[in-house]
This record gives sequence, C-alpha cells and structure tokens, in this order.
Amino acid sequence: MIADLMFVTGIVVAGFAALNFLGARAEGHPQRAAFFLALVALGLLAAAEWHSPQGYTVAGIPMAFVRVVGDFVN
Repeated sequence: MIADLMFVTGIVVAGFAALNFLGARAEGHPQRAAFFLALVALGLLAAAEWHSPQGYTVAGIPMAFVRVVGDFVN
C-alpha cells in the first residue's frame, strides 16, 4: 500500500510540476518551483519503485490509483 501511495502521489506531483513549468514559462518567470516539484516527484516515483515487490507498468497505473482511492474510502 505504501508503494502505491508514493507512486500515485509522485504522479500527481509530476502533473503539478508540468503545470507550474508551463505557467512560469508563459509568464517569463524562472521555473524554480517546477524544478523542485519535479525532483520531489522523481524521488517519490523512485522510492515507490524500490518499495514495490513487482514494480509498475503503464497498464498498472490505473489499478494503483484504484487501490489508493479504495484504501482511503474504506
């Protein structure tokens, strides 16, 4: 469960990093926050891959989201 949570959090943070990068780029600001968020996302994804016994595939990403949301709902 902890690996799935880190994986899903890493994907969400990576999405925020991409949005932050695009916004800062469009307004001409430095992309420091986007770089920091990208580092956090990469760290979370690497830790999730390290903690997961079977690893993650592209086809397994939706199931990881379902498991995390299911654990929070229950």
